[in-house]
Amino acid sequence: MNNATQCNHVRRMGGVTALVTWLVWGLGCGQAFDREAVLAEARKAGQRKDDREAVLREALAHAPHDAETRYDLGQVLLRSGRPFQARLQFFRTVRLDSTHRDALRHLGLLAYQAGDQTEALEMLERAVRAGAREAHIHDKLGILYSKAGWVEEAKAQVREALRLHPGHLRNRLNLATLNQETGAYDNARQELEGIVADFPNSWDAHFSLGKVYRELGQSEAAVLSLERALVLKSNDAEIHYQLGAARLQAGHLEGARSALQDAIRLSPEHAGAHYGLGQTHRRMGQPEKAKVALARFRELQREKVEQEGQPRAFLSYWRKGMAKDVEGDHTAAASALRKALRIYPNDLFTRILLWQVYHKQHREKKAGEMFHSIQSRLKGRRLSDVCTELGVLLMHRGVKEKAVEVLEEAVARDPGLERARYYLVVLYHRLGQPHREAAHTRALEARTTVR
Repeated sequence: MNNATQCNHVRRMGGVTALVTWLVWGLGCGQAFDREAVLAEARKAGQRKDDREAVLREALAHAPHDAETRYDLGQVLLRSGRPFQARLQFFRTVRLDSTHRDALRHLGLLAYQAGDQTEALEMLERAVRAGAREAHIHDKLGILYSKAGWVEEAKAQVREALRLHPGHLRNRLNLATLNQETGAYDNARQELEGIVADFPNSWDAHFSLGKVYRELGQSEAAVLSLERALVLKSNDAEIHYQLGAARLQAGHLEGARSALQDAIRLSPEHAGAHYGLGQTHRRMGQPEKAKVALARFRELQREKVEQEGQPRAFLSYWRKGMAKDVEGDHTAAASALRKALRIYPNDLFTRILLWQVYHKQHREKKAGEMFHSIQSRLKGRRLSDVCTELGVLLMHRGVKEKAVEVLEEAVARDPGLERARYYLVVLYHRLGQPHREAAHTRALEARTTVR
């Protein structure tokens, strides 16, 4: 085919591929190949909803290292309801341009929505360093810092969110809560008094203000605020409890007893309400009733201490099991995981880990028994989904090799599981295994439907 015939053939081609092919073959038609023109035309044509993804993929086939085109593809995939394919393209964008603000922002927000707090924090921090200034990003960073226990950092983020979006109710409440948690009660009071003036129907603002008044010893003001909160949300045990405690503090014993009894009716195991009711009966000269209420309080406290001790022991055995498995000491790993399982017999994650350890020990009978016990506890869930959740948890705990093992189990059972594929791409990248990273990248990009 000569150049003239080739050009005519390309011009007659229909569909999306022809558009990019025309530009790529332009050199053969006497035109210089211009990569930027290819990408510009791809983006322009891509405004048509049906064509956009195909055009961008075709452009990337010829210019795979163009960060903006890859970012555009991520946006298209996100809008079409394929979040993990979108995250893959944003991740690849950031690999091409580590300061790509919009890709970092999308990665952070998508991770936040998926509950992946570690990745969300990292990506949103990088987005801010790259110049992102949206209020909702600082808001989410404030929440993430607060969950991590970094209260001062959280307050700084919430203040920045308020600077960018003054008057935002939730951000103002978050700042007041953080001030309260750090003992800055006067600052919390001032903020909350402003909020209830601006948002008189915000039950949580009245509730928080009532608690702050209690801390400041202003019991009558606390009662008024908590009564207003109760009008706005009548079936909340914690509001009834706080109101009862405020009334007791103010000396309104009948009202305190009524509120605390309502708290117990709504939440029978509310230890604070039983304690408050015991103190109220004592002050009302009802020692037998006080004795019963306080005995129940002590019983609940003992149960709480016992319950709090179980998670600590469980996590200790669980971590030891992980460490020994990574070290290759499968006997010690199995022993530790069995001890964890005695504390929480129905924990699927532990059973999956123990099942894999038994396989490594070539104890197939034990592995089979453990597998059957897992199946009996799935309750309609897919094992591949549970493995994915466990793999993500292990990744965030820093046990990357073990996370890979569990996620590979997930995709072996369901090759179309996009969430597992995405995290395998991320993990293999971090572990410096480009061939395996590329294999999962290809598998994820080949997906055309959501799983």
